[in-house]
This record gives sequence, structure tokens and C-alpha cells, in this order.
Amino acid sequence: MSFEETTGALDKEDGEPTREGASALITPDIVEEGAVTVDIGDVCDGSHDERSARASPTNPVYRRFLKALYECLPTEQEVFLEGHDIKVSITDVERDTRGHPLNPNLYTIQLEHADFVWTVKRRFKHFSALRRHLLLFRAQPRKSFKRYSLRGVPGLPIRPELAVRHVTGSVVEHRKHGLEVFLQKIMDNPSYRKHQETLNFLEVSRFSFVHDLGPKAKEGVVKKRSGGHKFPKCRNCCNVCCYCCACGVWKKRWLVVKDTFVAYIRPRTRELKSVLLFDQEFSVKCGIDDTGTHHGLLLTNQSRQLLCQSWSYRRARDWYDAINEKLSRPAGKAWIDEHRNNSFAPVRDNTPTRWFVCGESYFDAVADALENAEQEIFIMDWWLTPELYLKRHGGLSLYWRLDEILKRKASQGVKVYVCLYKEIEAAVNIGSVRAKQILQDLHPNILVLRHPDHDIAGGTLLWAHHEKIVVVDQRVAFLGGFDLCIGRWDNCDHCLTDLEPMQLSTEETTPDTGITGVLAESTALAFATLSVLPLDVTDSRRPSKVDAKDGGFTHVNLEQTWVGQDYYNPFHRTGLALDQPYVDVVDRREYPRMPWQDIGACVFGDGARDVARHFVHRWNFIK
Repeated sequence: MSFEETTGALDKEDGEPTREGASALITPDIVEEGAVTVDIGDVCDGSHDERSARASPTNPVYRRFLKALYECLPTEQEVFLEGHDIKVSITDVERDTRGHPLNPNLYTIQLEHADFVWTVKRRFKHFSALRRHLLLFRAQPRKSFKRYSLRGVPGLPIRPELAVRHVTGSVVEHRKHGLEVFLQKIMDNPSYRKHQETLNFLEVSRFSFVHDLGPKAKEGVVKKRSGGHKFPKCRNCCNVCCYCCACGVWKKRWLVVKDTFVAYIRPRTRELKSVLLFDQEFSVKCGIDDTGTHHGLLLTNQSRQLLCQSWSYRRARDWYDAINEKLSRPAGKAWIDEHRNNSFAPVRDNTPTRWFVCGESYFDAVADALENAEQEIFIMDWWLTPELYLKRHGGLSLYWRLDEILKRKASQGVKVYVCLYKEIEAAVNIGSVRAKQILQDLHPNILVLRHPDHDIAGGTLLWAHHEKIVVVDQRVAFLGGFDLCIGRWDNCDHCLTDLEPMQLSTEETTPDTGITGVLAESTALAFATLSVLPLDVTDSRRPSKVDAKDGGFTHVNLEQTWVGQDYYNPFHRTGLALDQPYVDVVDRREYPRMPWQDIGACVFGDGARDVARHFVHRWNFIK
């Protein structure tokens, strides 16, 4: 499952910061309407005369004309699966003369596309509105569409809707057949099928037919009130964040219901704005008594409350029923039920797992997984050092340095999301600000958040998530006690020293190394377990120098296993200059490095997807 909420960021209109590591989004003006350029011919030619003034972008009539023209343009993004037709059938008719005297019949339409099956409910006025939009679209001059591809728009049954007095009988059957023929002809025409008004009529979007996201469910336009996030608290008015907060702004959003989450999209740009994952606190309410607004729909989970509004009570009730149906199925029910040890995820049987007991094997596996990433990378760490070398076999190579790997994958189109602990520098300085700046400057596809804000008023003080997670493509996940930072890489030999490369002597005599101080009494033991590199080892990718960007140093001894501050001993260091990672802060000839023993694990399949879901949930909570 790909939760692109994880990946999107919310803007100001949703009552949140524009970004901290997320792309800033700008709402285009009506005249510019995204990236679409509208040619209105001679209307805009000439000098500043009366005709030119009428065509000015500030003229309300001109703005409405461009808006209507833009809405009739087909979507540029393919929504439907290539090579698969759409089959239409009307399965049921309901009649309601009280609320809709002119359009009393409500038609249930079943659609099939590949292995996706879904239903929508429409009245005759919706069929008429769709035909009007398609007629306007066909009448427009265009260059990108061939004329023969826009055949005549099919007609609708002539009999007035009020004349269909019963939901059974030959009259209604003839009516259903006419509407089926109308829709089927539109579905058979590629230009009409991908028109935006047709997509709205069918309740489909670019997330509808993605197999990894589950079956097609209900979608459509709603009005969403901004705010409702439980953290941080509302800063515009009161100090208590609740859905009844009066500072919210109503905006149109395209709501999508899936097996394990609900998401909403900005209709104009078709960008995913946010995702509400199903969790043990997820609930849905409908009606003015529970939501405080007419035709309201209130969604709640652990991170936020989302208040939506439909255009009628029936539509709000349809949303309520559609979401509850997903919650009652096994895929959704697995996330709202209580689990063993109060876990957020169910027990996963037969999960492939690998264990690590030293940093060498753990970081090797992480490096290989990152190198094979194709879509997205999630990293959550308490401490992260961008200059960390993950692989150290045959010498140190920039190719296997963490920042170089992330930059290389980001340039290939992989989305990288990093969540770091936001420390109190007076207590502990682990350089999260520097790490964030370095990573975000590498490529726009790398997004970084720091958390939490240590705010007494917000209820968070001296708290750290202390999680160490790496997830690649939601197929493989690493977790355990290893931060991607200095001092964590080690092997089972646990070497105490890392001096200039040398050949070890097999004799029992102690080599003359010139070591003094603490190591004088244990040099034999140290060199009996020391792993050094052969002098003739070469690596074509290993540079002899490091660029000036790496802390401003032009030469680094890459023949060492622990370079600079990676030779780590917090009890005997002269300082920790995090902006100079290749400067020794421990005297190597006087003090040993501190060995690091920890444990890690790697899980695959459903277990990895659960870890990814945890990351996505925390990311949405923080941003």
C-alpha cells in the first residue's frame, strides 16, 4: 500500500504550517488555473481599447469565462487502466417526491472496469448536466484533439422525469435502457470518458484504480473545514483544538474512501493533501447533532478531526455508510480492534525476518536496501549523521556514504522522508538542524521533519520518540537500536583502536606502535582483535580526497575504518564539532574507541507494511 499522505504536505488554508521539509503549495488564480493556457484568439489582441478592457483578467465576466472554459478541458492525467473498457448498467431505481419533486427518481449505476466494480447514485438532472458540459466541450476550438475523435454527444430520453411515476414496469425499464446507452456511448469515447465532468460523475480519480490501494470505493466532492488537528493546538483563536473551532475555512476537496484510510485531494491540482488512517480511535459521525453543521460528516482518529459537509443529507449518509462498510470488513477492522500488548497492528504470522547483532551487518543490509529503492524511503532516527559510511569493506567509498546514497536515489525519482528528533541543544546536541539542512539541500525529493517542539503549554517537554526505523518501498523495514549516526558502526571484533594501516604480526611479541596512556597495558589484546585493511586493497570508486563541502577539509585518511568523529568515545573527547565530521575529537594514540553492541531486525511483507504505516501515521501527526 502506498499512502501518499505520507508524502504530501498541508498548506496554510488547512490551518497548518506550509512545510517543514514538505513542498509548499500555491493556489493558482482563476485566470491562470494551474498550467492550462487558454487561447481566446483576437479577444486579447490590440491596444488598450474597450475590447481589450473587456478581456482584462480583472473583469469578472472574463474571469468567469476562463473558469468555465478551464473546467471543460479534459484532464491530462490518465485515470483509467489502459486496454480495459468500462461497462455500465443501472441496477435499481428509488423514488422520492418530497425532497426532489422535479427529479424524484434516484438511479443506482453499477460500473465495471477491469476487476474494479463500484456503484454511484445519480438523478436525471445529473445526466443532463453531464451532457451540457460535453456539448460545451465539443463546441470549443482545439488543436490537440482530432475532430473525428469528438463524435456527437449522445442524447437522453425525451420523456420528462415526472412522467416516470413508478420504479417498476416497462416505462422505467425503457428509461433505464436509454440512460445506460447514453452512458455507455460516453464511456466508449476516450475524449469524453476522460473529461473532468465525466470523472466527477463516475466518482473516479487517479487513486481509484491502483491495486495496491485496494478496491474502488466511494469518492466525491465535499466541503472540508480547515483545522481539527490535535497537535499542535489551534493558534488562531483558542488553546483547545476541536472541530467546532470557529476559525476554520471551508474548502472544496475530493474525498476518497479506501480499505484502511480516508484521504482528500485538492480538485484543481489533483494533489493529495492529507490521509486519515484507520486506527483504534477512528470513528465517523453524521448529522447536525454529532457534527454541529447541516449535512455534516465528522471523521476522527488519533491525530485529527476532519469535519466535512455534503450538499444533502442523503449524500452525507452515503459517506457515513461507505466508511462504516470499510470499517466492518477485515482489512479495516484489523486496525480498529485491540491487539496483543496494546499494539496498533495485528499479529502477522510467518513473517520473514532477519536479525543483526552488530552494526557492520546491519548497515550493510541497510545500504543494499537503499540502493535498490524504487519508490520511497522512510527514515526515522533519534540521531542521524549524513556523512556516515554504511559499507566499509575494502576501504571507505563516497559511493556508500549515507548522504550520497540518498542524493543518488532522490535524483532517480525516489521520494525520501526523514523524521529526526528535535533535541534541546542545552541538554544534548546531536546536530538535527545541520542534518536537516544538509539533507534537504541535496535534492527536492528529500523531505525532513524534526519533532517535537519542546513546549510546556503544548504538553511536550523533555520527550523523544527514540525510534530507529528505515523502510524501503514498504517492502522491507529495519528497526532496532541502531541510529544512522557516528559511533554505531562496529563488527563482532569490537576493535579498540584505529591507527594507520599496518600488517599485523603473527608473533606473540607486542608491536611497537608508540601507543601511550590508557592503552599501554592492553595493546596486545587490542591488536589481537584488530581488523585492518590490506595495503594492496583498491576500489575504483574510492576517492583519495574529499570535496570541500565535507566539513571544509580537503584530505581525509580513507584507509581508516572509523574516520574523524566516528572514532567515538564520549568519555574522553575534547568536544563534538558536528559541522566538522572528519576532525578527530579523541586522541587515537591515547584513548580507545568505545565499542558498540546493539541488536536490529529486518522484516518483510506485511510486517514491513505495518512499520511503514506507523511511520506514515507519525509523519501525518507531526507535519
